[in-house]
Amino acid sequence: TAAHCVFKKNMKDMSIVAGSHTIDKGGDRYKIKKLVPHEKYTKPVVKNDIGIVQIEGKIKYSDKVQPIKLLKEMAPIGKKCLFTGWGYVHLRRKTVPNNLQMLEYETISNDDCTKQLKKSPYPKLMPIDAGQICAKRPNEKGACYGDS
Repeated sequence: TAAHCVFKKNMKDMSIVAGSHTIDKGGDRYKIKKLVPHEKYTKPVVKNDIGIVQIEGKIKYSDKVQPIKLLKEMAPIGKKCLFTGWGYVHLRRKTVPNNLQMLEYETISNDDCTKQLKKSPYPKLMPIDAGQICAKRPNEKGACYGDS
Protein backbone atom coordinates (compact mmCIF):
# COMPACT_ATOMS: atom_id res chain seq x y z
CA THR A 1 0.00 0.00 0.00
CA ALA A 2 1.00 3.67 0.07
CA ALA A 3 2.82 4.94 3.16
CA HIS A 4 0.45 7.92 3.39
CA CYS A 5 -2.39 5.41 3.92
CA VAL A 6 -0.75 3.89 7.02
CA PHE A 7 1.46 6.73 8.36
CA LYS A 8 0.35 7.59 11.92
CA LYS A 9 -2.97 5.77 11.41
CA ASN A 10 -4.87 3.68 13.95
CA MET A 11 -5.03 0.11 12.67
CA LYS A 12 -8.09 -0.55 14.85
CA ASP A 13 -10.03 1.72 12.48
CA MET A 14 -9.09 -0.41 9.45
CA SER A 15 -9.38 -3.90 8.02
CA ILE A 16 -8.39 -5.66 4.81
CA VAL A 17 -10.90 -7.26 2.44
CA ALA A 18 -9.75 -9.76 -0.19
CA GLY A 19 -11.84 -11.39 -2.89
CA SER A 20 -14.45 -8.75 -3.64
CA HIS A 21 -14.77 -6.03 -6.25
CA THR A 22 -17.82 -4.55 -4.49
CA ILE A 23 -17.12 -2.03 -1.73
CA ASP A 24 -19.71 -3.19 0.79
CA LYS A 25 -20.16 -6.95 0.33
CA GLY A 26 -18.37 -10.20 -0.43
CA GLY A 27 -14.81 -11.33 0.12
CA ASP A 28 -13.02 -12.18 3.34
CA ARG A 29 -12.22 -9.53 5.97
CA TYR A 30 -8.91 -9.61 7.89
CA LYS A 31 -7.83 -7.78 11.04
CA ILE A 32 -4.64 -5.77 10.79
CA LYS A 33 -1.70 -6.84 12.94
CA LYS A 34 0.77 -4.09 12.00
CA LEU A 35 1.09 -1.01 9.73
CA VAL A 36 4.61 -0.32 8.45
CA PRO A 37 5.29 2.85 6.41
CA HIS A 38 8.69 3.13 4.66
CA GLU A 39 11.27 4.31 7.20
CA LYS A 40 12.19 7.33 5.02
CA TYR A 41 8.63 8.44 4.26
CA THR A 42 7.66 11.92 5.47
CA LYS A 43 4.47 13.86 4.77
CA PRO A 44 3.63 15.64 2.49
CA VAL A 45 6.50 14.56 0.22
CA VAL A 46 5.66 11.66 -2.09
CA LYS A 47 9.09 10.02 -1.98
CA ASN A 48 9.23 6.56 -0.39
CA ASP A 49 5.42 6.48 -0.37
CA ILE A 50 5.13 2.75 0.17
CA GLY A 51 4.05 0.69 3.15
CA ILE A 52 3.26 -2.81 4.32
CA VAL A 53 0.07 -4.00 6.01
CA GLN A 54 0.53 -7.16 8.07
CA ILE A 55 -2.67 -9.05 8.78
CA GLU A 56 -3.65 -11.48 11.52
CA GLY A 57 -3.75 -14.99 10.08
CA LYS A 58 -3.17 -15.89 6.45
CA ILE A 59 -4.93 -14.84 3.26
CA LYS A 60 -7.09 -17.61 1.80
CA TYR A 61 -6.22 -17.94 -1.89
CA SER A 62 -8.97 -18.74 -4.38
CA ASP A 63 -9.90 -18.06 -7.99
CA LYS A 64 -10.54 -14.43 -6.92
CA VAL A 65 -7.56 -13.99 -4.58
CA GLN A 66 -4.01 -14.55 -5.83
CA PRO A 67 -0.59 -13.14 -4.88
CA ILE A 68 0.98 -10.44 -7.05
CA LYS A 69 4.51 -10.97 -8.30
CA LEU A 70 6.74 -7.95 -7.75
CA LEU A 71 9.41 -6.98 -10.28
CA LYS A 72 13.01 -7.15 -9.11
CA GLU A 73 13.99 -4.44 -11.59
CA MET A 74 12.34 -1.27 -12.85
CA ALA A 75 9.47 -1.72 -15.29
CA PRO A 76 10.61 -1.10 -18.87
CA ILE A 77 9.42 2.06 -20.65
CA GLY A 78 6.23 1.41 -22.61
CA LYS A 79 5.10 -1.41 -20.29
CA LYS A 80 1.35 -1.57 -19.71
CA CYS A 81 0.35 -1.50 -16.05
CA LEU A 82 -2.97 -1.72 -14.29
CA PHE A 83 -4.16 0.71 -11.61
CA THR A 84 -7.10 -0.19 -9.40
CA GLY A 85 -8.83 1.74 -6.65
CA TRP A 86 -11.92 2.96 -4.84
CA GLY A 87 -11.13 6.66 -5.24
CA TYR A 88 -13.45 9.44 -6.33
CA VAL A 89 -15.00 9.00 -9.77
CA HIS A 90 -16.18 12.64 -9.65
CA LEU A 91 -13.80 14.88 -7.71
CA ARG A 92 -16.05 17.94 -7.43
CA ARG A 93 -19.01 15.85 -6.27
CA LYS A 94 -16.77 13.54 -4.16
CA THR A 95 -18.56 10.50 -5.57
CA VAL A 96 -17.07 7.09 -4.77
CA PRO A 97 -17.85 3.95 -6.79
CA ASN A 98 -19.59 0.79 -5.57
CA ASN A 99 -17.31 -1.38 -7.71
CA LEU A 100 -13.52 -1.44 -7.86
CA GLN A 101 -12.28 0.79 -10.69
CA MET A 102 -9.53 -0.21 -13.10
CA LEU A 103 -7.47 1.74 -15.63
CA GLU A 104 -4.58 0.73 -17.87
CA TYR A 105 -1.53 3.01 -17.96
CA GLU A 106 1.78 2.87 -19.83
CA THR A 107 5.14 3.49 -18.18
CA ILE A 108 7.21 6.45 -19.38
CA SER A 109 10.77 7.54 -18.64
CA ASN A 110 11.47 9.62 -15.55
CA ASP A 111 12.83 12.38 -17.84
CA ASP A 112 9.53 12.51 -19.77
CA CYS A 113 7.68 12.45 -16.47
CA THR A 114 9.67 15.41 -15.11
CA LYS A 115 8.99 17.42 -18.31
CA GLN A 116 5.26 16.78 -17.98
CA LEU A 117 5.21 17.61 -14.26
CA LYS A 118 6.92 20.96 -14.89
CA LYS A 119 3.81 21.96 -16.87
CA SER A 120 1.41 20.60 -14.24
CA PRO A 121 -0.02 21.96 -10.97
CA TYR A 122 1.95 19.32 -9.01
CA PRO A 123 5.50 20.66 -8.49
CA LYS A 124 5.84 18.83 -5.15
CA LEU A 125 6.08 15.59 -7.13
CA MET A 126 9.45 16.65 -8.57
CA PRO A 127 12.18 15.71 -8.97
CA ILE A 128 11.44 12.15 -10.04
CA ASP A 129 14.17 9.75 -8.93
CA ALA A 130 15.23 6.21 -9.79
CA GLY A 131 13.02 4.72 -7.06
CA GLN A 132 9.82 5.95 -8.68
CA ILE A 133 7.77 4.68 -11.62
CA CYS A 134 6.03 7.10 -13.96
CA ALA A 135 3.06 6.22 -16.14
CA LYS A 136 0.89 8.21 -18.52
CA ARG A 137 -2.84 8.12 -18.35
CA PRO A 138 -5.12 7.67 -21.35
CA ASN A 139 -7.89 10.04 -22.39
CA GLU A 140 -7.78 12.41 -19.41
CA LYS A 141 -8.67 9.58 -17.03
CA GLY A 142 -6.57 8.88 -14.00
CA ALA A 143 -6.19 8.09 -10.35
CA CYS A 144 -7.92 10.30 -7.79
CA TYR A 145 -8.17 10.82 -4.04
CA GLY A 146 -8.84 7.51 -2.34
CA ASP A 147 -7.21 5.30 -4.98
CA SER A 148 -4.03 4.74 -2.96
